[in-house]
Amino acid sequence: MASTALDWVHPISSHIETLLVFSADEVKHVLNKDDMDALLDGESGLAGIRGKQRAVFVQANHDWLIQALVCCVIPFDEEGYCEPDWPLPLQRLCDTAGPGPDFGAGRIRLACRSQCPISGYKENLWDPSTAVFAAINTALDDAQGELVHQPSPQDPAEEVSQIKRTLRNEEAAYRNQIQQLQQELEKQTLLTERATQQLAELSQKRSSLAEHELRRENESLNMKIREQQVTIEKLRGQTQASHHDADHSDLNDSDLVQRMQEHEVMSVVFHPGAGHLNLQAHQLLDYLDDPIAYAAHHISLSKAEYLVWLKHHDHPQCVVCDAQVALIGNPKIFDSQRDIYCDEHKPLESHS
Repeated sequence: MASTALDWVHPISSHIETLLVFSADEVKHVLNKDDMDALLDGESGLAGIRGKQRAVFVQANHDWLIQALVCCVIPFDEEGYCEPDWPLPLQRLCDTAGPGPDFGAGRIRLACRSQCPISGYKENLWDPSTAVFAAINTALDDAQGELVHQPSPQDPAEEVSQIKRTLRNEEAAYRNQIQQLQQELEKQTLLTERATQQLAELSQKRSSLAEHELRRENESLNMKIREQQVTIEKLRGQTQASHHDADHSDLNDSDLVQRMQEHEVMSVVFHPGAGHLNLQAHQLLDYLDDPIAYAAHHISLSKAEYLVWLKHHDHPQCVVCDAQVALIGNPKIFDSQRDIYCDEHKPLESHS
């Protein structure tokens, strides 16, 4: 957005206003109000200047004491003309600037990168150093003869022309702000859509996990029911057999145990997770009655818990998607609620 004279000159102003163009910490160009207006309106250029250049807009009183500074970056084209879309409202920055150093008339108003009074223009400002302040004072002292003869207030026709240009520039500035707000709104809308999608995916994942958890619990209950039915049938069969040949069976079992004890015979069996189990003669009958339950009891687990771990041991796969999962070789640390799932389907931790 091109700045105009009304962006630079305070209404009903008795200020001396100038623009200093820098190279490093040295002032290379000192422009009076007319030259400044012509440059910023694109009506004239600076020879040998191109690209982004540091500049300082200065307001001083007629005693040549600085009252306000705006340290800005002005973009120039290849021919030394100010870029037409330069967006900085220098007069508003000057009027709303924060406090700066004291050059003899109290603390000045200073707008710079680290002290930007209008949001969004920080990148178009820069921070001055002590050497820059000294260079500004020197340049003003050297240019007093030229700057003090700045023209008196303009004629009405020129003022109307300036007001029209100002209004056009203000309109362009508002359009730029509206465009920025629209871009921010689109960005926030996109973020909201992404968050909504992630929430829906999380809800779907929770539902899927809950369904599989209920299915797993149902399978566990069915397993326990089948185990109890088998136990009942076994007890029923043992009861019926005991009515016919209990004495004969007891005699045979007792004779077998006694003979194993006499000859110091010991049995060794192996079960995954329990390892090798040494069976004394008097333990053999208990073991043969239910080897799985015996092995589970040896490692302080129920038969149902041991069977769940055995299934995991033989086929370490996710119960939801059959993906390979880490094998838990020790049934004592096996978590039947979590270790049967892959990372994607693992239930979320519940917090009370």
